[in-house]
Amino acid sequence: MMDRREPGKRPAWLKSDNSYDLLVPFEYGIGQDRYAVASLKLRRLTAADMLILDEAIPYTEKLLKIVEAMTGLLRPATLKIDAVDMDRIDDILGYFREPGSATGATSSAS
Repeated sequence: MMDRREPGKRPAWLKSDNSYDLLVPFEYGIGQDRYAVASLKLRRLTAADMLILDEAIPYTEKLLKIVEAMTGLLRPATLKIDAVDMDRIDDILGYFREPGSATGATSSAS
């Protein structure tokens, strides 16, 4: 079983720019194009992401949909993410939902 962090404490694997280096990098293809993924840049959760959490679908499907929304990856890629990495990403999402976690968070206006 994975050790969980203390509530309110930033996960050790989440970098200050909200990126996460995968423990198990992967490759995926779309048509003849191949892509290698070694890290993910995660943005903080939005109200739209919260709607995904409210959907009456299995939690793994919710997690995949949120990761796709936060990273821009398509389903062929997110299905390749190792289960241990998904557990860590799930912990990051929990951290993003804790009060005070936005302190020092980076964002950009478009």
